[in-house]
Amino acid sequence: MKRILPLLLCLMLLAGCATGKANEKTDATAPATAEPALSADAGGEESTEPAATPEVAPVAANLNFKAVDQNGNEITEADFEGKKVIMLNFWATWCGPCVAELSELELLYQTYEAEGLLLIGVLIEGTVDDAKSLIESNDITYPMIVADGDLVGMMYNFQYVPTTVFVDAQGNRLGEPHVGSKDFNGWAQIVSNLLNAE
Repeated sequence: MKRILPLLLCLMLLAGCATGKANEKTDATAPATAEPALSADAGGEESTEPAATPEVAPVAANLNFKAVDQNGNEITEADFEGKKVIMLNFWATWCGPCVAELSELELLYQTYEAEGLLLIGVLIEGTVDDAKSLIESNDITYPMIVADGDLVGMMYNFQYVPTTVFVDAQGNRLGEPHVGSKDFNGWAQIVSNLLNAE
């Protein structure tokens, strides 16, 4: 029995090391908290936690929200009318991957807007001033809003930002949420498939 105990301890130590390696960051996402903190002193550091697939409740038809975008235009679910695909990108100003994909999303919007894509950036954490600065420095023209109404309910189901959800004109979810950032080509393939779906 005395010989088995040191062997068991060694095996446990090796298992712990392997688990630590498995938990190293493999995706460029940052965790989102449960609160949409939009105060003047909001901020934080990027996390090194691995990405996880969020548990998302089914999106009910007819999303209900009302928000004002960076240009002072009111955005509601009524703006979905006539659009084939609505892309809701939930992001935070302190999230490096979120900020890095802003220009990629702008290019996506410019490329597919005429084909029926409505892209809406939904700020869930960070200050409004920081968001405005990032919007201006990246020449963002797609609507950026602060989470409101049913969008807040969707947000509470996410564990990481950025998280992107696609819905149809009635607010019904199209596929599963996408956790993490992508470049233009990555998003273009998804959007193109959704726009061309029967």
